[in-house]
This record gives sequence, structure tokens and C-alpha cells, in this order.
Amino acid sequence: MEKSSVTGIFVTDDVALISCECKECDPYFVYKILNLISPLNIKSGMVTTSFIPSKECKVTFAINQNMLISALKALNDIKDIFLTVNGMNTKISIVGNGLSDTEFIVKNILDPLYDCDADIKLITTSPSEISLVLSQSKTDMFLKCLNHLIN
Repeated sequence: MEKSSVTGIFVTDDVALISCECKECDPYFVYKILNLISPLNIKSGMVTTSFIPSKECKVTFAINQNMLISALKALNDIKDIFLTVNGMNTKISIVGNGLSDTEFIVKNILDPLYDCDADIKLITTSPSEISLVLSQSKTDMFLKCLNHLIN
């Protein structure tokens, strides 16, 4: 198994989260949302969905705050959805090798998150990247908690 290591931590300020929720579950809901925002050339990189058949569908994605109004106008075309917007966030991307190792993630990233009382709003993972969206007010404190990863 590949040894886990972090090669960089990247910070993106001024990130907003948009959640779109539909109480009448539509199997094409995610497609409809992404199809409406794709012409805006919004670079999200973070999208999460939940789909409960016969109950609800939810899509949450991160965008740069300066694209927020454009995204909301585009989403206005879908009827019967509930939109939630959460602004003033930072996206932190931790990149490296072997980042799918659960023990490494818990010990080196999630435990420090807990210790720093970070208000994580969204987290996505891949074998080479972990991205988190958290309140901008917690960014400096959380980055200090991660210093041990790149020393």
C-alpha cells in the first residue's frame, strides 16, 4: 500500500455553498441543477448529492462568491426547490499521495479538525485530494492545526 503523504495545502477564500433540495424526488434532479449552472462556467470542484427514492433529492456545491447571483438566477428556472446559501467560507484542499488511507485521514486531518472546533460544512475526498469548506473565521486556526502535515 502506498504511504500517505501531503505535498501541499491550498486555500481558496470567498467560497459560497448552495444547497438545492427537492421534496418530490426526481431522478433527473442532479442533472437539471448541473445543466443550469454549467453555461456559467462555474468552477466548483466540490459537489455532493443525496438521493432518497420517493422522498427527497439534494445537491450541494461550492462556488466562488462572485458567481453567487448568477447561479441563483439560473437556478430560479427550477420550480418547487428549496435553496440554501451559506457564504463567507474558505475551501482548503489537501493534496498528496495515498489520501484514501482512513487511519491517516482520521489521525492527521479529522482529529485536528475536531481539536480546532472547525465548522466543516462540506468535505470531499479522492485518493489524492481532500477538500473542505469551512467558515472563513476558522481558516487560520485550522491551518495551524495542519502544520504538522507539511513540515
